[in-house]
Amino acid sequence: MRVGFVTPLLWERFGPPWVGLIADLGADVVVPGPEEVALALEDARPSAALALAPRLAVAAAVACGPVDLIVVPELIAARDGGRGAAQDPWVADLPAMVARALPGGPGVLRVPVEPGPLVAAAAMPVLMRVNRDAGTVRRAWERRRRELETPWRRPGGSHGHGPARSAADTEGPRVALVGPPWWLTEGGVALAGAGARSLTGQHHLDPEEARAEGRRVTPDLVDPDAEVVGAARRFARQREVDVVRLVVDASSTTAPWLERRVREVAGRNVEVVAARDLADDATWARASTPASPAT
Repeated sequence: MRVGFVTPLLWERFGPPWVGLIADLGADVVVPGPEEVALALEDARPSAALALAPRLAVAAAVACGPVDLIVVPELIAARDGGRGAAQDPWVADLPAMVARALPGGPGVLRVPVEPGPLVAAAAMPVLMRVNRDAGTVRRAWERRRRELETPWRRPGGSHGHGPARSAADTEGPRVALVGPPWWLTEGGVALAGAGARSLTGQHHLDPEEARAEGRRVTPDLVDPDAEVVGAARRFARQREVDVVRLVVDASSTTAPWLERRVREVAGRNVEVVAARDLADDATWARASTPASPAT
């Protein structure tokens, strides 16, 4: 049994514990790295007509090569109803859309994008598709259970109270980056933060704290939108921040909606940058995919 993983979208939140668990079941795990995902963009299946995030997800699936199953994260917990990202089928149900883009391809295993207490209910059906021996599955789950049921927290804790990094450009603005969290990887921050005198942003906040702040304004926001709106609201109130810079995929149908929500909470000092204006898709594949995704 060979099991591949979609690596560019929020890998640090969901990937490592699932790799360990599925490997414990005896599967050969395939985790494509940055160059493999970038190269897979040359395949026709990750169509250039797709928005950037979907294209990267499909490219990662293609980069896995011949596998029996592929693990794809659910970017939001609930797929029915809601505004904003919930109206984008690629965000609302990424596993189903990846499967549709690869007809005749591997079976898709949907997993929650973050560890937490609700993972157990999702884990059992996934694990039984990898290994049908109930005893093996039970033992593997018990070994990894704590890791998968402990809510994910950003390494180093939550901060974001002022500039976190000085940039080379001493004449530029003091910038706080916000945006759908899959753009704010280390590589994505380097692309989006160019020209800033100092740089902080959503990538320094605990996601749950940012979501809670966003839902104080709009209670029914789905997780990615709540994270963006909450971060924008927090940084807009800080004297050390000149500009809240929103990174969006202009090809996404919900980008205008997100921009309006951010401007509502952050006021006039909002700068919107399109991901594809910052770099081409291959560069984003390298920026979004961890260099050593299996670790």
